[in-house]
Amino acid sequence: MHRTHEATLKAWKDAHARSPLLIRGARQVGKTYLITKFAKENFTSFINVNFDLQPEYKHCFQSLQ
Repeated sequence: MHRTHEATLKAWKDAHARSPLLIRGARQVGKTYLITKFAKENFTSFINVNFDLQPEYKHCFQSLQ
């Protein structure tokens, strides 16, 4: 299944100085599918943090300090 944003993710991956990737959007539009597929095809490993399923990780992102 081809997604429009695959090219955007590829550009993010190829950028010299890239920031962490945060994906937000409406429910059930394919975000998890897109990222999982992209990560499997382009990286040897990746971490997926789902704050709905793992609320204990929210504290890690409360502050930038």
